[in-house]
Amino acid sequence: MAAYVVLRLTITDAEGFGGYVAKAEPTVEASKGEFVFRGKVSDELEGSSDHPMTAVLKFADRDSALAWYNSPAYQDAVGLRQAASDAVVVVYED
Repeated sequence: MAAYVVLRLTITDAEGFGGYVAKAEPTVEASKGEFVFRGKVSDELEGSSDHPMTAVLKFADRDSALAWYNSPAYQDAVGLRQAASDAVVVVYED
């Protein structure tokens, strides 16, 4: 059963966030994950968004998603994300 990691973000430091992206992106591929979607809210059709940016990553299953998130390589990047953005990170199973 596929699992999706969804990051909803508000970037507070664009330069710092670029450092996070540079470190984090290779960890997704190394963990056999893939980016499904990355983008900004363009229109709010109902309700309101709490963060203007979203990234969706797909992994083979929940265990793979958690292994990626908890990997030393990704955890090395997490502090950069936390310093440069406000985020909500959740896992959904298919």
